[in-house]
Amino acid sequence: MVSAARLPRRTLLKAVPSSLLAAAALASPAAAASAAPPERPGRRVRHPAPLRAGDRVAVVSPAGPVDPALLEAGEAVLGGWGLELVEGRFARERDRYLAGTDEQRAADLNAAFRDPQVRGIWASRGGYGSTRILSLLDFDALAADPKVLVGFSDITALLVAAWERARVATVHGQMVERLPQMGPAALDWLRRLVMSADVPGELPAVAALEPAATPLPETTTPTPETTTPSPETTTPGVATLPEPVTVVGGVAEGRLLGGNLSLLGALTGTPHQLDARGAILLVEDIGETPASIDRLLTQLRDSGVLAGVAGVAIGEPVVTDTEGVLATFAERVADLGVPVVSRLLLGHTPQQLALGHGTRVRLDADRATIALLEPVVQERQPAA
Repeated sequence: MVSAARLPRRTLLKAVPSSLLAAAALASPAAAASAAPPERPGRRVRHPAPLRAGDRVAVVSPAGPVDPALLEAGEAVLGGWGLELVEGRFARERDRYLAGTDEQRAADLNAAFRDPQVRGIWASRGGYGSTRILSLLDFDALAADPKVLVGFSDITALLVAAWERARVATVHGQMVERLPQMGPAALDWLRRLVMSADVPGELPAVAALEPAATPLPETTTPTPETTTPSPETTTPGVATLPEPVTVVGGVAEGRLLGGNLSLLGALTGTPHQLDARGAILLVEDIGETPASIDRLLTQLRDSGVLAGVAGVAIGEPVVTDTEGVLATFAERVADLGVPVVSRLLLGHTPQQLALGHGTRVRLDADRATIALLEPVVQERQPAA
């Protein structure tokens, strides 16, 4: 893996073929800013209420099995926020590479969707398995009573389905087992997103992020997240964090949608395929190669998922060939004619910055920043 030391914003562009950069230059910055289509008409967006001290949060395992030590360490973090945690009945189950059978994992989610006492749902970890249970989930119950739903990686499938089926805003954020490795600033940003109805504003600057104060407990369940090197773990200290990179300049606004690239690819051609027209598309991944990233982005292009996006936000990839993957990302989206920013701390990095999935954001590619223009959670208005 190449060094993750901070790079000048436009260093990445040298790796992209000149023909594509010429096309991108025609669209940037003014053309890129004006090329974004209007947001598609749709149903009213449903926002959950803010979590408060004493609120009940269900911890569920919709995908892979969770390590008990990591689970309990993460639950201690949420408990420190004053939240009452209840584990799903099958949250600690194990069925090969899954956290129990499809029926068990779906049952825990449906129980949380339907329980009026549960105000939040937090995924214990990712892995694989969320796509297997989408057809078993009661999204009507979630639409009727929106709850704060948090996760990323394989949980992208749930975030996208909650948007497409119920139009519920959710949180693309760290899973329970990874919470202890987050630094204070990133963790506080996540807490504010789920517990405050204030407009969050711009993502914290990289310079403001700090490493976690305490190490993770010993694990007994190897996962991609624990076995693949990340920028923050290869060299200690904040100086190893990458700065965001401008790929195509311009400014665009839209609803932040997307998540893990592999999952977005897995959803294409299904009833849960993401409609990203007018959206700021988030893509990130772990353990992929330049060729596999190319294949996935080609799939999104050919299936129409990239058609009409207003901008693209690329999360810092946790891979072996960082330069090659970043160059491939840039090559396959540079000709879309929209603002593009890369190396954002939005994916499988310990200092991950959470975002509201389905909420309005501004992507300022000239400054390589994202600003959240509305909160994920909103105070409920009393009935008239």
